[in-house]
This record gives sequence, structure tokens and C-alpha cells, in this order.
Amino acid sequence: MVVSICSIHDKLVGYGKLFTELNDAVAIRSFSEAVSDGYVSAELGYTPSDLSLYSFGSFDTDTGKIDLLPTPLLLVDGANVVLSAQLQQVKGGVDNE
Repeated sequence: MVVSICSIHDKLVGYGKLFTELNDAVAIRSFSEAVSDGYVSAELGYTPSDLSLYSFGSFDTDTGKIDLLPTPLLLVDGANVVLSAQLQQVKGGVDNE
């Protein structure tokens, strides 16, 4: 199975530890949920707008082969995740009235 290699970048300290996810879409979903539900700011003390999710390439769990990208690829920015969540809340409030 080929999985994505990712890292969260903090504007204040740089890239965090590398981790793997099933694919980029799952990584984006996990990051977005953590940022938009307040866990990142309330539990970890981070400002979501300082964080971004990057892909570094892929890892084949069957062969051990790692394919790195020439440069990290931005998958999603924390500020955009927060903005999107706020817009969804506003939209949900308008639709329910």
C-alpha cells in the first residue's frame, strides 16, 4: 500500500514530525477536523492560522520505497480551514432560520 508522508508546518517553529496517512485527502480531513473543531487552539495552544499541512511524498509499505517530492507541497492552510468552518456555521445558521 502506498501512503502519503505529511508534516504540519508552524510559522513560528518550522515543520513538525513526519507522519503517514492513507492518502492526501485523509490527511487534509484529519488536519481540518483538528483545526476547525478548536482542538488545536484549546488543547494544544496553537493558533490555527499559524499551521499548514504539507505533503512530502509517498511511502510504499510493501516495498519500503520512499518517493520524495522535490519540495514540500502545501495541501491546506489552517487559516483557510478556519474561514471555511466559519462560513459553514454562518450558512447553517441562515438555512435554519
